[in-house]
Amino acid sequence: MDLKKLARRVKNLLIRPQAEWLAIENEPVYESQEIARDYALPLIFATVFWELVVVGVRLKMVFFAIVNFTLLMLALFLTTSLVYDLSPRFESFADRNRAAKLVAYASTPIWLAQLLQSGAEWLFILKPIGAFFAVYLYHLGIPILMKPAESRRVAYTTTVTLIVLVINAFVWLLLDGARRFFSAP
Repeated sequence: MDLKKLARRVKNLLIRPQAEWLAIENEPVYESQEIARDYALPLIFATVFWELVVVGVRLKMVFFAIVNFTLLMLALFLTTSLVYDLSPRFESFADRNRAAKLVAYASTPIWLAQLLQSGAEWLFILKPIGAFFAVYLYHLGIPILMKPAESRRVAYTTTVTLIVLVINAFVWLLLDGARRFFSAP
């Protein structure tokens, strides 16, 4: 994905998410790795790189950047796997590509919040705002991409929401600990 397309996707997810989910649904994807490579990876890398630039490039902070990148990618793949693995229980499409689309695109506000909060601890409120906006994107995206049975839609959305919140809270706790460890003199 080129940068213009990536920026347009981010803008549309934030400004008019319902219409963007419909566009996302109709996009062909041949491998779930394409979404990670072309969309999630650049956003995660930008988040990690920007924090490294803001805080300052020191050897300890490079190690922190590696931990940060690893945890964000791990959260992406773990969440995608859980959304995919749980889909049959909720009479939903068991399609890894759809799960990858859902998780990568709905995680956008989480990554943006971390990007904007980098180096400015007083902007800590952005992370919960990003998480709640991500929950909203999941709420809109699940019926369009995963198409759970009507009777199971609320349960699937609630389960995915809990998974997203728990995984990201755990990642943020680990990152906070890593930040303190690597920034210590």
